Amino acid sequence: LQEVREQYRSQRMKLVANLPYAVATPVISNLLLAGIELERMIVTVQWEIAEKLIAKPGTKEYGALAVLVQSLADVEVLRKLPPSVFWPRPQVDSGIVRIVPNAEKRAQIPDVARFRIFLRDLYAHRRKNLRGALISLTGNQHAKGVVDAKLAQLGYTGTERAETLSIEQHLQLC
Repeated sequence: LQEVREQYRSQRMKLVANLPYAVATPVISNLLLAGIELERMIVTVQWEIAEKLIAKPGTKEYGALAVLVQSLADVEVLRKLPPSVFWPRPQVDSGIVRIVPNAEKRAQIPDVARFRIFLRDLYAHRRKNLRGALISLTGNQHAKGVVDAKLAQLGYTGTERAETLSIEQHLQLC
């Protein structure tokens, strides 16, 4: 990646792609995480992924992907596409999504790689409340009392679920 960054540093790069549905999520997230200076991405993805990319807190689609991508970029669904516009026809609807990396948002995250790992591990325990997920997340490195005290200090009861938290709250907890 360092080579790519150096080679294209002064160029305005854009990604326009009909991403294979099986790799859309890692391609999008890895490009954002790599810090390559992309001006924007316009991608066609499976509709369910498009919904996850723009999901809001408290919805079933909201999770680690939404938090990560929205914390690094501005995301917008441009259009929903039915299977009939493709040949061969897929079994699912698709969506055209615009993703514009946002340097101001990225600057709010002290360690992007650490934040990604935090989100991955936090959402591995999606059905747990925040207290239980954080205790599991730390690999029992911290006693329950320590986690409870830190949550109280930050203004959380511990009964919240991660999928109800804003991006700012995720950053605060990380």
